[in-house]
Amino acid sequence: MPWNPSKLFEAVPERLGTPLAAAATVVAAIAALLVLFATAYGDWVPAVYAAVAFGIASVLWHLADHASRG
Repeated sequence: MPWNPSKLFEAVPERLGTPLAAAATVVAAIAALLVLFATAYGDWVPAVYAAVAFGIASVLWHLADHASRG
């Protein structure tokens, strides 16, 4: 049975749209700082963490977008 992400979107109530968008913004800002750190110090490990953080932020943004549409 394949996983259906639309069920996850439907489970998010409308009132969580703004908090999810704010959380996504914070996570994306942290990821951007990790990219800056990786670039400044020439280390690849923060870049991997940044990629994971950007992935989490994108899921949060999709959830917030779906919640705000009602």
